[in-house]
Parts: sequence; structure tokens; C-alpha cells
Amino acid sequence: MVFIQGETFWWGSGNLYDGGVLASYGGVVVVTLNYRLGPLERERERKKEKERERKREKRKRETKRKRGRRNKEKERREKKREIERRRKKERRKEREKRKTKKEEKIKIMSKKKKERKSKNKKKKKRGEKKRKRRKEKKRREKEKGERKRRKKKKERKRREKERRRKTEGERKEKKEGKRKTEEKERESERRERERTRERKERKKKKERKRNRYREID
Repeated sequence: MVFIQGETFWWGSGNLYDGGVLASYGGVVVVTLNYRLGPLERERERKKEKERERKREKRKRETKRKRGRRNKEKERREKKREIERRRKKERRKEREKRKTKKEEKIKIMSKKKKERKSKNKKKKKRGEKKRKRRKEKKRREKEKGERKRRKKKKERKRREKERRRKTEGERKEKKEGKRKTEEKERESERRERERTRERKERKKKKERKRNRYREID
């Protein structure tokens, strides 16, 4: 049985593995080998390292390009931000100027208003007295008008009551007159019916008499 070690190509040996155990239990002749292929492996590793270096260089170049692009983008963004900041500052300055102008105008207007108020107060005092007099006159006139209206309302109510009484009396009279006329008509109809009956009876009696005389003849 040939036993080959499983180490790398440039270090390790077969003496490290004892083949006596296999030979005693298996009844086999065990043979171990020592080999060195380090130079070949080193060339492979060098190639791999070169490839790795190339890849690293490529990555570095790509990262540099990306960084350059990012830096350019950052610069553009910074420029835009600076422009926006300048514009904001200019706007703030304009707003402050406008505020200052408004404040100055307000101050001037406040002074004018105070002067006007001082003048208007005197006028108001005079006007208040006149208004009070006018209000008193109007109040008195209103009271007079209300009194007159109340009187007129009372008179209207009284007249309406009188009219209602008259109308009720007239209605009662009309009803009584209608009732009397109806009774008279009924009585007249009854009398006419009685007269007609009496006439018919007389005629019948006369006819009976005539018929008797005729039979006798």
C-alpha cells in the first residue's frame, strides 16, 4: 500500500504518518513518499498574485474614476448650494430693507395718526354732545310715536269688537229672518195643499151627486 501525504507542495513529509498500524492490522506493506513541487506552485502563486494585482489596479482606477465623478458631482452640488445661499442672503437683505422701509412708514403714519387722533378727540367730544341731544330727541319722538300707536291699536281693537258685535247681531237677525220665512213658506205650502184637497173633495161630491141623478132619470 502506497501512502501519499496530503500536504502542500513545498512543506511536509511522509515520516510524520506512522504506517505500522496499518501494516500490523491489515497485513499490508505500507510505503510512504516524500516529494517537493514548490517551484511549480510558486510560479502559479506568482501568476495569481499578478492577476490579483491587476484586479486591484483596475479597482483602484475604477474607484479613482468614481471618486472623480463623485467629486465633480459634489463640486456641482456645492456650487449650487453656494448659489442658493447667496440668493437666500440677497432675499433676506431685500426683506430686511422692505421691513425697515415699512417700519419707517409705520412710524410716520403712527405720528400722523396720533396727530389726527388728538384733533379728532376734540371733534368727537363736540360731536358726542350733539349726538346725545339728537338721541334724546329721537327717543322722545319714539315715545310719542309709540303712545300714538298704542292709542290707535286700542281704537282699532274697540272698533273691531263693535264690528264683530254688529256682524254677529246681523247674522243672528238674518238667521231668524230666514227661519221665519221658511216657516211661513211651509205654512203657505201646507195651506195650499189643504185647499187643493178640499177642492178635489168638493168636485168628487158634485160628481157623485150628478151620477145619482142620472141613474134616477
